[in-house]
Amino acid sequence: MEAKEKSRRQTNEIGPTGARVAETVRKLRDRRGLSTTQLSKLLGELGRPIQPTGITKIEKRERKVDVDDLVALAIALGVSPSTLLFPSTVEGESLILDAEVMEPVDNRRLWEWADTLSPLTWAEGSDGTVETVTFRLQSRPTGDKRVSLSYAGVGDNAAMYVPRPDPAGGDEE
Repeated sequence: MEAKEKSRRQTNEIGPTGARVAETVRKLRDRRGLSTTQLSKLLGELGRPIQPTGITKIEKRERKVDVDDLVALAIALGVSPSTLLFPSTVEGESLILDAEVMEPVDNRRLWEWADTLSPLTWAEGSDGTVETVTFRLQSRPTGDKRVSLSYAGVGDNAAMYVPRPDPAGGDEE
């Protein structure tokens, strides 16, 4: 019965972001002069073994990369996970989800989102200030109370310090 349940489960195809990860892994591996065997060894040393054939399947978009693989690949290749996820340029636009779901997004905006500088979208008619402050507060770790507002259009080098409760219930810093 378990086999029948597995066969009935719907799986998502590799989307545009997964395809970008596959392409970027191949490019970075080649740029660093690493074979799939060498990258596999590095991943094993990080406690996230992926066989050389698995790396080849990732690069050919035949195997998905889960979040733990993504982090290990980024460490092994000496980059941030964002480097694997997002375009290598701030010029142009890119799909991050299927085109039927979301239109292409400006690459600069993608990187600002990845760097927790700005939300990807905000309410129509808004200048984005409230959304940006809220996004930064929710995207940064507890204890990082400084929220720069220069990208929110509030002012150059302006900063706002907002107390943020510790989710563990401890005292604020």
